[in-house]
Amino acid sequence: MHTRLRLFLLVMLMIGVTVIAKVITIGILYSSEIEDEKEHLYNTVNSYSRLIEAVAAHDRDYAAMHSIKDWRKLTFRQIQNALSQIEYSEKDEQLIIAEKNDGMVRFIAFKQGPELDRSDPIPIDENMPEPLRLAFEGKSGVIYETDRRGMEYIAAYSYIPTLETAIVKHRSMESISIPFKRASYITTSITIVLVFAASFLFILLTNPILKKLHSSIAELKKALEEVRTLSGLLPICASCKKIRDDKGYWNRLEDYVKTHTDADFTHGICPECAEKLYGKKPRNRETGKSGES
Repeated sequence: MHTRLRLFLLVMLMIGVTVIAKVITIGILYSSEIEDEKEHLYNTVNSYSRLIEAVAAHDRDYAAMHSIKDWRKLTFRQIQNALSQIEYSEKDEQLIIAEKNDGMVRFIAFKQGPELDRSDPIPIDENMPEPLRLAFEGKSGVIYETDRRGMEYIAAYSYIPTLETAIVKHRSMESISIPFKRASYITTSITIVLVFAASFLFILLTNPILKKLHSSIAELKKALEEVRTLSGLLPICASCKKIRDDKGYWNRLEDYVKTHTDADFTHGICPECAEKLYGKKPRNRETGKSGES
């Protein structure tokens, strides 16, 4: 495989592994944020319920002392005045306080974002939002809800017995996910830039090493080729047995073999030469007697 292709695949692998690790990490953090938001909404709704319950009890006692007939209107007015002073940073955050009246759900307060809206009553039927239905059943808790527009929400709900009203607080899933999406885009961009920068630096630093390595490999191949020539045809003198090298010089057999291989020579004398030179055969090393080995 080509070196550049291998490097490209390595860069892509590094980016892929980093992005996967980032997605898993952000997913864990997002899940943790969802759980924290559910707990926050539940605590907020229960706190509002207890506060409104205390105000309603005070207004009821005050109305009894001053012969005020409809003390609930006094409490509702105080709730609306208080909520008008509260500003939600998110437009997709809602707080609903509603009561049942003549088969309809009448909204005492419907706050979304910075505005306090007095929405029209809705009928009590199967299309009534699930958090409201559960709250009017005297329950409290947190659920996931999808509205008619397909928007997903986390909704915490509770019931206020003194006023016979339901309280629901919503937070859209999209508003929770926006910071995590933004973080994902930013970290992905930074990851890609850093990986390519690191790859460029790696190439810059390793280029001299790779060149030296290629040079060494070329020299090794050349040496191996020179060694392999010994297995081919060697020009050797028929008389003195010298060998001619690639440069045209004649070398002794021993010198040529030493130069082109790792072999070395030790000298002895064969029986034929010993008899020819000395008129006798050399002794046998094993028997100690003269004769051929």
